[in-house]
Amino acid sequence: MAIEKRPRPEIKIDQGVPLPDLRIRRSYWREHFRKMNVGDSFLIKTLSHRHRAQSAANIYGKDMHQKFAFRRVEDGWRCWRIL
Repeated sequence: MAIEKRPRPEIKIDQGVPLPDLRIRRSYWREHFRKMNVGDSFLIKTLSHRHRAQSAANIYGKDMHQKFAFRRVEDGWRCWRIL
């Protein structure tokens, strides 16, 4: 039984294209994290915002040596600063 090979995509290598800074896109969440003290929390109403906030919290937490926890609550998700 022969394995059928898929066509490979053609890749063009570009030079001189600057890499965008990811932290600029997360600045909205970083402002909230920066204002939080241990025990503070905020409500997130949509799943897509929860995913974005959790990703930003992981990056911000590693940079600033802080930790955040996300839990499902009655009217959405809540983010707590825990460290």
